[in-house]
Amino acid sequence: MDNNLKRDRFISKANRIHNNKYNYSDVVYVNSHTKVTIICELHGNFNQLPTNHLQGQQCPICGINKRTQCLTKTQEAFVLESSIIHNNKYDYSLVKYINTHTKVDIICPIHGLFSQKPSNHLNLKQGCPKCIVSRRINTNLSKYNVCNPKQKHMVTALKFLQDKEWLKDQYLIKGKTALHISDELGLDNTGSTVGKWLYRHNIPIRHNVGFSQKCIHWLSNIAQIENIEIQHAGNIGEYKISGTRYKVDGYCEETNTIYEFHGDCWHGNPILFKSSEYCNPWSSLTAGELYKQTIQREELIRQLGYNLVVKWETDINKDIK
Repeated sequence: MDNNLKRDRFISKANRIHNNKYNYSDVVYVNSHTKVTIICELHGNFNQLPTNHLQGQQCPICGINKRTQCLTKTQEAFVLESSIIHNNKYDYSLVKYINTHTKVDIICPIHGLFSQKPSNHLNLKQGCPKCIVSRRINTNLSKYNVCNPKQKHMVTALKFLQDKEWLKDQYLIKGKTALHISDELGLDNTGSTVGKWLYRHNIPIRHNVGFSQKCIHWLSNIAQIENIEIQHAGNIGEYKISGTRYKVDGYCEETNTIYEFHGDCWHGNPILFKSSEYCNPWSSLTAGELYKQTIQREELIRQLGYNLVVKWETDINKDIK
């Protein structure tokens, strides 16, 4: 078959495949692996192998434009779907969409720029990582009450940590103020982590439910091990000593035993605090004064004929570790 017949056959197939899009008047056909000149009505001449052209390859510039249009449509779809899922929270003006697994730049109105995979942003509904940290910290801090020495009453730990002016003057953590608690706790913080942070910085805490979970856990363990019943705030309520204003953490009627859980800051633990140290801002008492009150209360309990078992918070913390 001469080259003219091959040329005619090539042009016939090419028109059928590309729907008469191109002009083949400049084609000089040699063989399927020798490039020929093809004319695009929009972008002019381009050279291409006949075998590739018959497999669907098109004008290079047309191909680039088509891919760009597809990406634009995909980007528009990503922005639209993201806005719906995240309730128009984020700014997508910097997004340059490539594919679902290539990170794009998203702007959070609170924390600024962050990068995230489109698949995670859409399918997993992930948002700004700093917002996630703040949300977790706020949730966990709501479990605790804290003594705010500025206001002299119990407030939630979250409100306490939002008292920026007081914190800035009082607490430093690794060169940063306590205002940056998210940097201190990290992404995987839990309620217990927050509690340990507050404890480590000598901030008196107690749970919003009105009693210490550590205390209840300690009393429950004793009851189980010794096969006895202990009355406490976690079951029927704290036991009140008759003729006094005192309520105790735990009481076993069978053995006439009172159980007292001493929070280190609330009772001025002498192992942790110097006698003159101001360790409990809520009560405005020094550690020595708090410890003296604690000893007096213990003596009164014994004088009233009760057996007494005492556990310090620091000892329970050691057991937990």
